[in-house]
Amino acid sequence: MQPGEEREDIQEMAAACEALLFVSAEPVPLGDLRRVLAIRQPTLERVLDYLGKTLAEGQRCVRLQRHNDIVRLVTTPEAAHYIDKLKRQQATHPTP
Repeated sequence: MQPGEEREDIQEMAAACEALLFVSAEPVPLGDLRRVLAIRQPTLERVLDYLGKTLAEGQRCVRLQRHNDIVRLVTTPEAAHYIDKLKRQQATHPTP
């Protein structure tokens, strides 16, 4: 990539964005995503729109949640049963 050039592969950037949001324990500011992905705000908007649409349309239990200038991945209500079950399992059988 040349200096000043911007990546335009929305699918690739959406996958990278998903990975960044997945590993982050906290919601991620949009500015941080822009800097790490080396993209401008309009491109980030397209990336987030694509990622949000992809997650919502698939048979996934994860969604993109955006509030003001932060974004994060959240689980869907449909996943609540499984999440509760895992938490109960971990509480009764903690790992050493």
